[in-house]
Amino acid sequence: MTVYVDDMYATFGRMRMCHMIADSRAELDAMVDQIGVARRAAGAS
Repeated sequence: MTVYVDDMYATFGRMRMCHMIADSRAELDAMVDQIGVARRAAGAS
């Protein structure tokens, strides 16, 4: 799977945020599961 992560760095409280882009929602969900991010934090497209 390929997931692109940009170099934007923003903070919100204790969170660090960036943009993640994948070819499909399934690939994005697989990536956030793999790195331990809650799917709700990944947003919807």
